[in-house]
Amino acid sequence: MTETVLFDVGGKKYKTARSLLNDHPETMLARMASQEWNPDAGKKLFIERDGERFRYVLDYLRDGKAILPIDVSKEALLIDMEFYGINVRENDITVQNTMESLRSLLGVVVNTRSYFEKEILESNERGLKCRNEMFESHKRTEILKFAKFCFEDYVSRPNKYIADVVLKFNIKEHPVVCYQDDELLKNLLSKIGLELSSSMHSNSGIATVLVKKIKN
Repeated sequence: MTETVLFDVGGKKYKTARSLLNDHPETMLARMASQEWNPDAGKKLFIERDGERFRYVLDYLRDGKAILPIDVSKEALLIDMEFYGINVRENDITVQNTMESLRSLLGVVVNTRSYFEKEILESNERGLKCRNEMFESHKRTEILKFAKFCFEDYVSRPNKYIADVVLKFNIKEHPVVCYQDDELLKNLLSKIGLELSSSMHSNSGIATVLVKKIKN
């Protein structure tokens, strides 16, 4: 039976073979998992680092190379490698081609666009059919349109979403400033992996808000 080591990196849990760490005895990870540092083999080892990037650290230990998606910072990973005491050649860390990444997301993009378009159409139709629902339907439509706008921005430049992105939009096109705390907006953005990380501010008809990608 393979002996394993448990890591909790920034709240994200990982289990890896002890033999992998033993193959790299010079690293901090191997020292942390050693009998000297960790006599309790079943104890979870906590590390205060980015948990999302840790998977690529393990990839590098396994394969001697790591391929990053376009929304993961190579520079940040190299800093992580230095922290973990891993000697790495920069050329062994590559970033996935933009078109290749987007092609893998194409099915998701098409389905998500179809979802938004269908929901916007149905919301408009409900407002036209029932005057009592006109305000709620209008509000729902505007929120759906803004969520679709955020999604389209992410798809067009996913590499920018490594950090918070400043999103600018015309208030007349997206009058959603008063809806920024609405649960529907939060839920829609969450479904596409995004969230607002600041309040919306408007000036001269142009609003700005910080948007970030939710870490898995």
